[in-house]
Amino acid sequence: RSLERHRLIHLYLRDRTDFFSTPKRILHFAPEKCWYRHFKSNPLFQYETADYMVSFMDNIGAAPDHVMSIDDIKFPDNSFDVIIAIGILLLVPSDANAIRELYRVLKPGGYAVLEDPIKPGPTEEYDLSTPEAQAASRRKYGHLQYRYYGENDYKERIAEFGFDVGRFEYAQQLDRHKYGLGGHRYVHIAYKR
Repeated sequence: RSLERHRLIHLYLRDRTDFFSTPKRILHFAPEKCWYRHFKSNPLFQYETADYMVSFMDNIGAAPDHVMSIDDIKFPDNSFDVIIAIGILLLVPSDANAIRELYRVLKPGGYAVLEDPIKPGPTEEYDLSTPEAQAASRRKYGHLQYRYYGENDYKERIAEFGFDVGRFEYAQQLDRHKYGLGGHRYVHIAYKR
């Protein structure tokens, strides 16, 4: 029951990192069902989940351990080795606040696994300050979407807050038919210095 992005990220973490082989404390925003049981049962993980949109949980994932927004994380500085946030940054009014929070709660040397829809060109920001604009966003995307990230500046927007951001073209190295991967898919990892 995974989507292409989940399979690609899982394979990248398995093949190119120590994610599954060393102990770590993980915070996972909007935990996807395809990962939840697998991560929760791993004895190496201290795995915690969070989400602000709990009404969506039956449809897209597991109920979170903590109800909180990614732009206001209720944990002390330097708490986590890894944070997973797939398709989240485009849903918060200020991605700058969210990225600052990710950096704050990651331990030095930790990293965030990020994946958002990315289009060619620059990022487009949407003004959702009116009921009409909000209704239009819901019609178009099914939810409030504050931005559509562009490949020209996605990495730079995250790096601006202190992260070293890697953009890995891992899909091109895999058997795309075997794993159900199509198109150009990237894995973005933001490392805390």
